[in-house]
Amino acid sequence: MITLAFEDQRHFIGVLALKGDGTLDNQCAPELLNRIVAQRLWVDYAVIGEVKKRLAAVGLIDDNWQPLAWEKRQMRSDSSTDRVRAHREKSKRSGNGDGTLQQRSSNGLDTDTEEDTEEDKEEEKDKDENTTQTRKRAASASSTDQQDGERDDGKPLTASALVAEGVERKHARDWLTLRKAKRLPLTQTAWDGVKEEAAACGMTPAAAVKYAVEADWAGFKASWVTKRGATGAPAASRAAAPNKQEALEANNRAVAQRVAEKFQAQQGAA
Repeated sequence: MITLAFEDQRHFIGVLALKGDGTLDNQCAPELLNRIVAQRLWVDYAVIGEVKKRLAAVGLIDDNWQPLAWEKRQMRSDSSTDRVRAHREKSKRSGNGDGTLQQRSSNGLDTDTEEDTEEDKEEEKDKDENTTQTRKRAASASSTDQQDGERDDGKPLTASALVAEGVERKHARDWLTLRKAKRLPLTQTAWDGVKEEAAACGMTPAAAVKYAVEADWAGFKASWVTKRGATGAPAASRAAAPNKQEALEANNRAVAQRVAEKFQAQQGAA
């Protein structure tokens, strides 16, 4: 990794962060995932493909942005059970000539092991019970929402909730993925606002979601549709706007080149 350019080192660290928060595990089309990564890394979409190629060429990621050797980078959690097991195996291997002393040591260790094991079992049992109760409460709340026909608990809507209102499942998933990347959970209030905006421009909610996905919008406003129809697709305006990311990377390369030339000049003078 040290042989990478400064900007690509920063890009790879950003990819690791996206893997850690679950962004890269979203089930979506590769093109949409490229857009999400570009937005989260603050990289222009026009150059994100080259960034992926460079990171893949040095064996840091695969073609789906997944970091290679991810499991090896994870910290292994410690537990008393593992420590006691290792201690018992070490005692068996070492041993000594005094059978009575060895027996006493073994008895003491077995007692500690049994106590630790019982405590671990109790902790696991408590965790399982808490998890079961949480899932039951969540299932009960979901069932109530479905019976009422709407959600009033403030929790984000799911793709299934949008499908129930006529939105195609693939459009619902892609749109929710866009909103998640921009940290915009879809609450019932937000969805009601989208439906009002859709009605204002003569669209159904399903058509509005499809339009938003195609326009790379995390939200939807009737005024946006009007403006887009008057000025053209957003992509065209973005292409004509100055690219701050490219300018920043070019400046970084220029600074690195000046430092290298200065160092070479000093070496030549010496």
